[in-house]
Order: sequence, then C-alpha cells, then structure tokens
Amino acid sequence: MSFLRPRWCFPYNGIDFRQQLLCYAGFEGEENLQRLKRTILKTYKFISDNVEWSIIEEDKFISKQAIIDNCEQVSNYFKSVITDFKTLNIIADDNKVVINGTAEFLRDNKRVSFVSACDIYEFNKKSQLQKITSYCIQSK
Repeated sequence: MSFLRPRWCFPYNGIDFRQQLLCYAGFEGEENLQRLKRTILKTYKFISDNVEWSIIEEDKFISKQAIIDNCEQVSNYFKSVITDFKTLNIIADDNKVVINGTAEFLRDNKRVSFVSACDIYEFNKKSQLQKITSYCIQSK
C-alpha cells in the first residue's frame, strides 16, 4: 500500500531532522516504514554528538554512536517481524516534536508484541536532535 506525502516532505539536503520526522510520522504502512529507515540513515548527521535517549524504565543511550548502534539493532529486529505502526498524535512546538502511536509486531501471523508509545524529540539551536524521551507500554 502506498501513501502520498506532501511535496515539501521529500528529503533534501536543506531539510532538518525535525521536518523529516513530522513528514513521516503521519503515514503508516510498510513502504513508508522502509522509506523512513532509508531517510534516517541519511539524517544521522542531524543528530547532536552529545545526544541522549532515555527509554523510561528500560534503557538509556548517551552519544550519537550509541543511538546509531541501537537503531541498527532495532532495524535488524524489524526484519524478523511484520510491523503495523499507527500514528495517533503529532504535536510540534518550537524545538520539540511529540509523537504517540501504537506498534503491533507479528511473526507467522501471530502477535509477538503490541506497544503503545510516546516519543518526545528535543532539538538544539542548530536543529540537531539533542534529546529523546520514550515511553513504551507493552502488552500481548
């Protein structure tokens, strides 16, 4: 299934990570997930070197490389399951973007996991990703 995006969402060198995040957040579907993954690889340069990602009650990643390594690990997991992402809300204000939604993970047509999540993205004055706070509630 294909989803159309507004023309201004297509990535180019001048677009910052915050704008790309907003462009992709509202579109579900495997094709758009793959596009997002490819775009995220290109947008690593928009992540601050001293970035911090806190996954509440689970983990914490401090440094650009730690976040990149975690993204690669998660990407490998996504290859082993079928995903159904749904974006419920997007809120943007100045240097923050908040996205909440759900993710269902399937393997062999059986639910492996279902997650309700909220991510808060904070950007510095250079429009670089400075801080991520993630809240994830898992159920079966």
